Amino acid sequence: MRQQLIDLLKTLESAVPPPPNCHHAITFARYGSDEAGWVDKLALQVNYCGEFYCYFLDEGDFAEPCILCAIIKRDLAKAEVVAKMQRGVAMGQYTIR
Repeated sequence: MRQQLIDLLKTLESAVPPPPNCHHAITFARYGSDEAGWVDKLALQVNYCGEFYCYFLDEGDFAEPCILCAIIKRDLAKAEVVAKMQRGVAMGQYTIR
């Protein structure tokens, strides 16, 4: 799993370069709500133009990191998609817009 995480981050940093001297990150997150319940997830924080955007990862996302990275790159190229994405307010904290 360690190598899969590293490969995903390297592939993503090639497809969507973070600002100089910065990186993307993977953190632990609780996904859900008090009403629906909570699930443990990995959260991929994509550092795009100095702001973190969050993608919650599932097992299948590691099978073909190039496909996931292409989807992320496509999403970030669309202002209307970025406006609706969940943003990181601090390392490991996410808000819904």
